[in-house]
Parts: sequence; C-alpha cells; structure tokens
Amino acid sequence: MAEHPYILIIDDDEEMAAMLHTVFSAKGYWPLVAHSAAEVAAMLTRDDVRWPVQVILLDMMMPYVDGSELYDWLRAHPKTAETPVIVLSAMDSVTKRVEMLQKGADDYLVKPCPIEELYARVAIHTKLHELRQMAHSNKTQLMRQTSYWEALGKIGELVRTQFDLEGTLLRAAEIVVSDWRASHCTIYLYERQTSQTNIVAHAPYDAAVPDSHTPFVRRVVLQQELLYSGELVAVPLLRHRSLLGVVVVQLPEQPRPTALEHALHILGSLLAMTITNNYLFESLQGRGTAALVDSPAADAPPTKLAQGLQAVHTYIQMLLQFHMDDQRRLEYLNRADVEINKLLQEL
Repeated sequence: MAEHPYILIIDDDEEMAAMLHTVFSAKGYWPLVAHSAAEVAAMLTRDDVRWPVQVILLDMMMPYVDGSELYDWLRAHPKTAETPVIVLSAMDSVTKRVEMLQKGADDYLVKPCPIEELYARVAIHTKLHELRQMAHSNKTQLMRQTSYWEALGKIGELVRTQFDLEGTLLRAAEIVVSDWRASHCTIYLYERQTSQTNIVAHAPYDAAVPDSHTPFVRRVVLQQELLYSGELVAVPLLRHRSLLGVVVVQLPEQPRPTALEHALHILGSLLAMTITNNYLFESLQGRGTAALVDSPAADAPPTKLAQGLQAVHTYIQMLLQFHMDDQRRLEYLNRADVEINKLLQEL
C-alpha cells in the first residue's frame, strides 16, 4: 500500500465523517471529507488536492443529490472514474445492494459496521487499485518501448536502402513524430568550417521550428552529449567523436524511462550512419570519376588506385546487401574510410 494513501469520505453526517476521518488518519491515510455533492464538485477543482485518491467511501443517504446519482457523476469524472468506491448505506436492501454492484461499485457495506471490517475492506481495495495502476503503467510503458523499437527498425531500413540524404532524414523525422508521438523533430547538419548548424529536415513539415531550439542546439554542439530541457531532448550525431549534426525531439514532459535514452542513442547512431554513408558515397563517386580520367588501358595490370576503388566498392556492397548490427556496419564503414584515405594519398 502507498505510504500515505488518500481516501475521500462523502457523508452528510458530520459526526460519522469526523469519526471516519479520525480512524483512517490513525491508520496512515490522508482523509478528505465532503458532506454533499456540491462539496465534492468543488474539491475536484482544487489544485491542492492530489488526484486520483486511492478509495472513496460514499454514503447513500445524501441531501439533494443521493448517493446513487453522485456515484454516476463520480464515474463520469476523469479524476474519479477509476477510483474504487465503497458504498456505505443504512438500508439493508438486497435490491439496492445488487443495483449498486451492477453499476460497478467495488463494495457495499451496511451501517453500522465494525470499524475493523471497514478498514480491512478499504485496505484491500486500496491495494487492488495500486496493482491496477501498476499494470496499466507497465502496459503503457511496454507499448511506448515497442513504438521506440518499431520506429528505429523503420529508420534502420531507410539507412540501409536509401541514398538520398535529405529524403532519408526527412522520412526519419516523420517516423519519430508519428511513432513516438512527438510534437516536433528537427535534424541539423553541422558545418565544421563555419561551426554552424543548418536545418536539413524537420517534421511536421508545415510547422515552423521554434526559436527556442537554437540556444539548446548550441549547448549540444558544445557539450556533444544527450541533453534534456523541458519537453526538448537532443542527441549529437557523432562519428569517431566528430560532430556531424544534432537531432532535436520535442516530447511531452513525463518521466524519462531508460528505454527512451537507449532509443535516442540508437537514433543518433542511425542518423550519423546515414550521413556518413552519404559522405562516403559522394567521396567515392568523385574519386571514381577522377580515376576513370587517368585510368590505364584495359589490358594493363591493376594499379593501387584501381585496387583501392575495388576494395571500397566491396565494402559498400557489403553494407548494402547484407543485414548486420550497428557495430559490424561501422566496422565496414571504417574500412571503406581507410581505403578512401589511401586513394586520396594516391591522387
């Protein structure tokens, strides 16, 4: 049971309500008391009351609005819709008991009842409520984690099969917004010569990038680590500690699960990979064209330059044709990079 669970006591009998308040205070609860439907309605609007409470004790014999009507109203209100309700009634009526239980009341006790029995039933329903909340929270967290991995799978497929950098990054931003239920996703490329970051993709496409992103992105560029700021979270896109860009995602403020942090790091790796792939392809294409201009006759023995181009081509084909994990992919990218550096020296 929670350390200090809240209990809402609704009873127009002030002496009874005061007695219940004393009993449950002594048992470690924080009781809230209302003597009418109007007081309940006013209490639900207060910011100093923590909702939802763990359990509600509802007296059936109420003025103006009886307990049955008030029960219906409580079940329709978002702050009390899922809260266990224990009905207290002086009417020992099977018909009324069946009516309230069929409506969804969690328990029904006839007054007067032994205090220890009432406390035991409240404790049971408090614990059941906590277990239901935990189950709901776990289910929500599992669904959220599933959406992280499904989105990363889609983005990984883009990185493997697409060669249009801007198109790939735009589609990746759209997937993050859609699958992670983010308000915004912006991807920046970093220019080393000017130390500037430029937007290359953002989603939703028709939404302007907030000005608040700019100072936040500067912080990420300087610190080169995952950072949070309210609803914003940003990941640097790094390759061998060299900054390629930054991705900024705007998510509703909520507890940040560890799974989100893992997903963000993987997202950063995938986007850094697609940028690196693009740069490698551009470099290969440029060097390949230069090599063709100066290439020897077809029957001449292969030169070191031709051999280097063949090696780079092989590594890139491995990247394109085979499924592999991120570590192995980076290994082939590094090998291709080494070969390209050799080619540059040859030229």
